[in-house]
Amino acid sequence: MEKEFIEQVSIDCVIFGYRERKLYVLILTLKNANNLRVLPSGYVGQEEDIDFVTQRVLETRIGLTDAYVEQFYTFGKSGRSTKEEMESLD
Repeated sequence: MEKEFIEQVSIDCVIFGYRERKLYVLILTLKNANNLRVLPSGYVGQEEDIDFVTQRVLETRIGLTDAYVEQFYTFGKSGRSTKEEMESLD
């Protein structure tokens, strides 16, 4: 059976804001995960383009549409998070 999402790939968005000469980064709080603080993120579907997923994550997680988006870096180390850690957040 084919999986809906690509297991090894996810998108994390860093939203920068600037106000009163200070730089801010948007952080979400997950109420069902002991108030864990996270970046807006999501998994990549088997048939989805990375740019589409980024826009989907921004819209569904924080309601942001038509954002300027630029890829900053790609992290690829195996084992950077475990399945158990990710499932505990659901």
